[in-house]
Amino acid sequence: MTTIAFDGNTLATDRRSSRPTPDNVHCPKCEEDITHTGQETNKIYLPKGASFKGSKVYAIASMGAQVTSTGLKTCIAGGIDLDTANTMLKAFQSTGSFTPYGGVAVWCEKGFYEVMLHKNKLKVTEITKFPYTVGSGGDLAKMAMELLGADPDMAVAIASRYDIGSGGGVNLVMLDDAGEPKRSEKTISAEEMDLYKHPKPVPKPAAKPRAKTGNGK
Repeated sequence: MTTIAFDGNTLATDRRSSRPTPDNVHCPKCEEDITHTGQETNKIYLPKGASFKGSKVYAIASMGAQVTSTGLKTCIAGGIDLDTANTMLKAFQSTGSFTPYGGVAVWCEKGFYEVMLHKNKLKVTEITKFPYTVGSGGDLAKMAMELLGADPDMAVAIASRYDIGSGGGVNLVMLDDAGEPKRSEKTISAEEMDLYKHPKPVPKPAAKPRAKTGNGK
């Protein structure tokens, strides 16, 4: 459970760590139960010297089951091909020790990709339209970005306010003046989020004149 948002320039995630439990809120998107925990975690990894799809990797953001996302992150950072990664994850799954759902978002110099494992199927999707959002709070984050004009970090904070699977502050990565990724942590106050509660009203289009009917009315 998480919220990830990217607009082509800034990658942001929440920091909440969630875990499956037998008696908690059920998430229909990933088919597992979730609960809040007090633990916070950094969900964005900045690998050194890694490449993916022939392009330098700036950052890798984790989502879903930790074993799955960590395995994918480690394989990508270490240059292990995805077929091998899939075989490794299937072996882990056969032990029954984790839910086979999870993935990573990979921000590269020449592209942005989503790598997801769900029910034994590993799928790589190149993302070409932004904003991109994913996770249990992804729809809320996209709404905040597209309708309210929020930046990715603010969008994640707004989503975390309403999504049970997200929270704990925001991590974000941007490129510095030298073109290198820099990660930071951010806490966004309720007052800052409230500024997005009441966007400016959209003016209604002028009413069109009614067409006359055949009887002149």
